[in-house]
Amino acid sequence: MRRQVLTALVLSGAAFLGGCSRGHKDNLEKVLRDRVQLVNEMAEVLESVSEESPADEVRARLEELLEKQGELDERQRNLGSGDLSPQALKRLGETQRQELMASLTRLEKAREQALKVSAVAEAIGDLPLPRLGAAGSEGD
Repeated sequence: MRRQVLTALVLSGAAFLGGCSRGHKDNLEKVLRDRVQLVNEMAEVLESVSEESPADEVRARLEELLEKQGELDERQRNLGSGDLSPQALKRLGETQRQELMASLTRLEKAREQALKVSAVAEAIGDLPLPRLGAAGSEGD
């Protein structure tokens, strides 16, 4: 199941990056790299949470990042996998799987820690942050 989740995130990451090419040829690798960076940014926001953190600011920053995630998803949809053979797609997924897994694990830990602050938990509890277990169950 984790493999399915990671594959789904890798592919969804690839789609997102397709829309943000800024004049450069976009590809799956760029999308995945941007997806990992985005998940790490979410983790940084959550890792910085303390009792003094303004909950509304934490939520606003996460909402901005979730909007970027939507843009990444669009890039990936626009990109598709037409520029990669099935073998290349599989190889690319394998090489970036560990990095994505590490960033998602970091995000999960940061989320758990941030939710210990009651005001923040109330403010961000309904946000659809990427999760290790949730992404794979949608396609089952």
